[in-house]
Amino acid sequence: MKKENPFSAEHPVPPSKFAGRNKQIKDFEMFLDDTIGGNPKNIAVLGDWGIGKTSLLWKFKHIAESSGCVGTIIQLDRSIISYPALLETIMHNLVSEAKHRRGLSSKVIDALDTVSLTIKYGGFGVGIKKEEDVTPSTIKFEEDLTKIYKQIDTPFLIMLDNIEEIFRFKGSLFSLRNVFQMLQSIKGNIRCMLIIAGKESLFKDIISVSEPVARFFWAVDLKWFEEDETKEAVLMALKDTGVVFDDDVISIIHEKSEGHPYFVQAISYVLYRNTSSDNVRMKDFTQNYKDVVNFLGFRLFKSLFESVTKTEQSILLGFLKNEKDVVSNKELKKITRMDNVNTFLKRLNEHPIPLVLKEERGRYRLFHPLFKEYLKRENL
Repeated sequence: MKKENPFSAEHPVPPSKFAGRNKQIKDFEMFLDDTIGGNPKNIAVLGDWGIGKTSLLWKFKHIAESSGCVGTIIQLDRSIISYPALLETIMHNLVSEAKHRRGLSSKVIDALDTVSLTIKYGGFGVGIKKEEDVTPSTIKFEEDLTKIYKQIDTPFLIMLDNIEEIFRFKGSLFSLRNVFQMLQSIKGNIRCMLIIAGKESLFKDIISVSEPVARFFWAVDLKWFEEDETKEAVLMALKDTGVVFDDDVISIIHEKSEGHPYFVQAISYVLYRNTSSDNVRMKDFTQNYKDVVNFLGFRLFKSLFESVTKTEQSILLGFLKNEKDVVSNKELKKITRMDNVNTFLKRLNEHPIPLVLKEERGRYRLFHPLFKEYLKRENL
């Protein structure tokens, strides 16, 4: 009987199964060494949807903790309703992580508990004023970070995933930058790192608001896997399972996924689940490929297609009526008989998961060939 499926289309890859990204890890280790040595660095992890930003943050956390540091990862979402609430979430998470550091005395733990009990950065007695409108007490936030650092006497890392969520709070990223600048150099000399993760265009978005904020971070870019990284990802997941994927199977997984980490995991998950043998061969891939596309349709593609308007759906289906992968806006206009096709292409490109990618001026493609294949199967 095979062990539990080691692939996942839902969760980040844990550090024990992490693969590839050698340059990014080397860069991080260099930045971490600088920080430990008293010259703190701050990082922005950039990449498109499903490319492994969250997995990389967990790998960073593992590396940092192996070096004696304290790290915390905060997944930003709509449940954080204000900038003060974000600062309070950061602090509660950091205190929790710090308390788990080995070798802390009961006196230090009590001191950390004292900090935790006084965490409130939204002001007091605000009456009927909306919480999202309250000016945060960043001075107290800065003081509490300083207290924690002095108690644990080791560098700490604060990592904010899905950083775009805080753009709802005007000036929040600029404010965070100011806090960490004060801590790290101007008056604190505190060894700490601020790491943010967001979409590929994050720097462009930040620069449009504040160029000094963009300059505060070192960019760590993530692209789709090269074939050797896909192979490593598959082999790392299969380690200790007793299951083998033939080399030609791994090659076609890379070909069909185009090295996109999410699709590498999803295809491998279906193959592992559907194959009873401990050796997955090309015939197994061929027999199960239809189920791979159906699985992706159920897990992702169907909901993506239904999340856009009927007109935008017509644009997406217009790509199916052209044999080329890259289609011009003029060709789409002719196919769909829409004069304002550029407006809808822009919307599709700006979707949370961009459904259309701009290759060059006036030329577009669907965001992944597997999505095109799904649309073909559903609309023939």
